[in-house]
Amino acid sequence: MPLGFFLGGRPGATTGGDVGQRDVAAALAGLATSRLQREIKQALPIDTLDLAVGEGGEAASLTTGKWITPDLFVAYSLTVDTSNPSGGPGNTGLLRYRITPRWTIEMRVEPGNETSGSADLVWVKRF
Repeated sequence: MPLGFFLGGRPGATTGGDVGQRDVAAALAGLATSRLQREIKQALPIDTLDLAVGEGGEAASLTTGKWITPDLFVAYSLTVDTSNPSGGPGNTGLLRYRITPRWTIEMRVEPGNETSGSADLVWVKRF
């Protein structure tokens, strides 16, 4: 069975250009990132660590967070987008507080030249 099938393709499908090579590179990068994330989470007092790379590698974000209490979560995200002409990394702070099992309030702050923020009240129904 072709490797492309395991990387999300269809058996017998043909792709043009270097699409197959990009898929293999993305899969290998994902494996390496997963291992690195596990090691960093074991070494540092954090609960979440996420590294995401955008299409074509032009944008990347690193997000880390910690559950302070069973109901209070704090996270920080650093985003770098080389395709953005304004340049500079983007910073985002996140605070999530679970009021009840179904109600959560989530606040975001994005400091910079023009600091912006938001607060959302979220209701969740799990099926």
